[in-house]
Amino acid sequence: MKIFETILFALTVVLFIIGTHQTYHYGLLNSYFIFTFAVFTLLGYGFLKKQREEKAAKLKK
Repeated sequence: MKIFETILFALTVVLFIIGTHQTYHYGLLNSYFIFTFAVFTLLGYGFLKKQREEKAAKLKK
């Protein structure tokens, strides 16, 4: 599961860089959806990481 988290975090970074580039060239209104996807992938990464950590803590007890 950790590889999926890594891929999701990398996708978040790539989307943020693309969104920044598109904002520079076309404005924020035209790149808003890219930032939205970046936020969703970041939230998904945080959710999966928290789930994995809770599962590890449960197994440790």
